[in-house]
Amino acid sequence: MLKAVIFDLDETLISSADAILIFFRRLFEYIDEPFPVDKQEYFYTGSEKGILEKLIPDPAKRELARKFKEEVYDMGGHLNHLELKPYAAEAVAWCAGRYRLAIATNRGDSTPAVLEHFGLAQYFEYVVHARTLAWPKPYPIVVETILDRLAVEARECVLVGDSEFDVMTARNGGIRCVIVGPDRHCGGDWHINSLAELPQLLESIESD
Repeated sequence: MLKAVIFDLDETLISSADAILIFFRRLFEYIDEPFPVDKQEYFYTGSEKGILEKLIPDPAKRELARKFKEEVYDMGGHLNHLELKPYAAEAVAWCAGRYRLAIATNRGDSTPAVLEHFGLAQYFEYVVHARTLAWPKPYPIVVETILDRLAVEARECVLVGDSEFDVMTARNGGIRCVIVGPDRHCGGDWHINSLAELPQLLESIESD
């Protein structure tokens, strides 16, 4: 029996690629450094925890970047550049009536504000973001901690995400994975084109 669903956040429940790109373009402009086009993919898949160390080797510039992140950057403006994915609210609300829910994301301290902004916070019993635990996704501790908090077994839980990174997270935690969106080749246990298809899929998983 399925008892719990773990959701990824960015590009699963919300569209955030443009907002993340705007943030980093402004950050590198603020610290007067060239934008690292060759590391751009890391913006979307890497953990927020430790990202400045990976992207900015100069300690003085890194401290300036922290100041930008914590004191200068407008979180309200960032939220306005985010969009809820189609059917995300409906899918989460449907799941909340049937399963225990959690979030597993490598977004950082902005996670609670994002969930509140879109009216989703009420549905999730436990939220793991990049600074919640000692190690972020895809380390096993993420899924293991959520399973413990929700008091469910691995076979009773699935992760809903959008990428191979989410598949790795699920595999490392011993659970199955639903991939949402265009990437059909990242190795999930199931694939759906839209969150509108999630309720039917989860019902079919339960009936198996």
